[in-house]
Amino acid sequence: MATRGKGSVTFDYLAGFFDGEGSIFIAKINNKRSGNIWYRLNLSCCNSNKEIMEEIHNRLSQTRKILLYRPPGKKSYKPSYQWLATGNVALNALKILLPYLQVKKEQAKVGIAFQEWRNSLPRTGNKRDEKNTKQCEAYRMKLKILNGTASRND
Repeated sequence: MATRGKGSVTFDYLAGFFDGEGSIFIAKINNKRSGNIWYRLNLSCCNSNKEIMEEIHNRLSQTRKILLYRPPGKKSYKPSYQWLATGNVALNALKILLPYLQVKKEQAKVGIAFQEWRNSLPRTGNKRDEKNTKQCEAYRMKLKILNGTASRND
């Protein structure tokens, strides 16, 4: 493992790991009580190697974001660890990884553009207007297409 200093890996290594094990997506969240629909940039990475997952968490989260332990589902499975980052934490992680990404570079660019655009909107707590909802959906669909997860029902 390429390192820079004791116990830390390079960002190019982390980006390669994220290219293979990570995901970038925009979650669509329906608040049934208020009727609002929210869109949130999400990064996720899962692996059974606790050390590398802790390294990703420590180097890319820069805040309290989550590293989850997942017990094995079957006796033959290993336990796994999942790193999650959302919103501006995800934005900052993508900005760090972007120069080194190979596989997910275009997805990262879309994620960055979405979160920066979202940050430019006023924070009113009101329902998102139709124009902004359409823009959120456009970013979300672009990521789904790049990820190969778009379906006819989207």
